[in-house]
Amino acid sequence: MKKLAWLNDVYKLLFPKLCSLCQQDLLSEEEQICTTCLLGLPFTNFHRNNKNALSQKLKGRFDFQSANSLLYFNTESQVQQILHQIKYNSNEYLAEYMGKLMGERLKESYQNIDLVVPVPLHKRRIEERGYNQSERIGRGFVEVLGTELSTTFAHRIVNTPSQTNKNKNERFENMKDAFQWKKLSNKNILLLDDVITTGATMDSLINAMPKEWNNSIQIISLAAVTDN
Repeated sequence: MKKLAWLNDVYKLLFPKLCSLCQQDLLSEEEQICTTCLLGLPFTNFHRNNKNALSQKLKGRFDFQSANSLLYFNTESQVQQILHQIKYNSNEYLAEYMGKLMGERLKESYQNIDLVVPVPLHKRRIEERGYNQSERIGRGFVEVLGTELSTTFAHRIVNTPSQTNKNKNERFENMKDAFQWKKLSNKNILLLDDVITTGATMDSLINAMPKEWNNSIQIISLAAVTDN
């Protein structure tokens, strides 16, 4: 036992567990983000209000039952740091951890969901990044909810350029006719994205689904911009 404890101490010394945000050592009960950084994250609490800032922002563009986000997004913030690590630094562990955190905090709002559908990436973008960040977040999320994560019904058929540095109108034009659905009807669907900014992606994805399929749509994201 003493030898095992010694080896464990050496392993921790050589491969320390660090907070993904502040790079300080994590305690044994902490995962990916330390308690101090976690408490400092800007949680929206949108799940307590169906008329929250995100739902009001998206209202009138397409049919949906509710819109929710775990965190407010601001540039040069810890939330931007989280998203950057997930999208561009291939931090799959952080993506799944944030999905679990989202599930733990919001699971009471999604007890009647039939399936969770992550916003799809084009296959070329997946080849570049190695994975779909929304799908990884979704894996953690459904692990907590105990529901199904589906990647087979929605497909991105256009390899759209990055939305970064595009204005609102350019974002909507960029996402036009970007998605296609396989037949899916009479389901309670939760669409999941990593971040919602203008809502252009959700607009394109939801409007690509024929209304006669009679699905109920809810929206959730890890982070959202609500000030424009």
